Amino acid sequence: MWVALWGLLAPIRLGIHVLVLQATDTWNPDHDYLNSALRQATLGYVVIVVLWFGPIVIRRIQELEPRLDDLAASHPAAGWFPRLTSVGGPVVLAALVVAASIPNNYTVFGPIVAMLDIPLLFVVLVPIMSFVWAYGTLLVGLDRLGRAELRLDAFPQDRALGLGPVGSAAMSGFWLLFLSATPVLVVAGSDLTTVAVAITVLVVTIGLFVLSMFRLHGQMQAAKARFVDEARTLVAEAYAPVRASTDLATLESSSPALSAAQSLLDRAEKLLEWPIDERMVTWMTVVATGVITSLVVRFVLEALGA
Repeated sequence: MWVALWGLLAPIRLGIHVLVLQATDTWNPDHDYLNSALRQATLGYVVIVVLWFGPIVIRRIQELEPRLDDLAASHPAAGWFPRLTSVGGPVVLAALVVAASIPNNYTVFGPIVAMLDIPLLFVVLVPIMSFVWAYGTLLVGLDRLGRAELRLDAFPQDRALGLGPVGSAAMSGFWLLFLSATPVLVVAGSDLTTVAVAITVLVVTIGLFVLSMFRLHGQMQAAKARFVDEARTLVAEAYAPVRASTDLATLESSSPALSAAQSLLDRAEKLLEWPIDERMVTWMTVVATGVITSLVVRFVLEALGA
């Protein structure tokens, strides 16, 4: 119930704006209040999504700590994600977004509403910025992990070499961020402040997402190359008797070893080079491309007056 009530604060903001405008006789009948109501409802949806699913993602991040300690030869004294539940970080982020919104509110609604909206918008933004901060902390921690010397899981048990939970936690946060930001971008329309903030959060997060895993990618790529070389050596050794004596008896006696070596080589060549599997990469690329394309088309149509 408290999650739903917090989500309702966003549309309530617009109601307070309207009441203040009527009380101060500064009501602007030409303003598109219906579109404003839709944007605030979307913002309320984002608040509900991050309050409901954000703690789940944060728990998954916290559960990574013992796993990462097993993978890394050394670990930071304060842990891999020391500021995950920081209070100051989200407060600063929310304050920056509120400050960025003041000029637009002043222009559209006037000085009284702009000043009154500061605490209201701040309260609405705190849960959103808390998740943004937590996810950013995860990505910074993964970059720190990539700088450490890792003891990756022994091949061939795990295609992700023990980093599967890392990629899973990172992807769950990424999808939640995308699930939250995409409706805002679609509904924001001509609200340049909202569009700019949402696009900035998405672009920065996607950039950090790639950079945070780049060093992990390097270690996984090197490990895969090593396992492939070892498996190819086994194949060559198992095949050597057949090459030396190409008769059926030799082939029959060497077949079990050759089959096992070939199986190891096949698995080695299918090892992941990133902590996330190919399907997730494909889905992420398709979704990001679709959203960006739709936004570009929409902005072009609005510029042409269509």
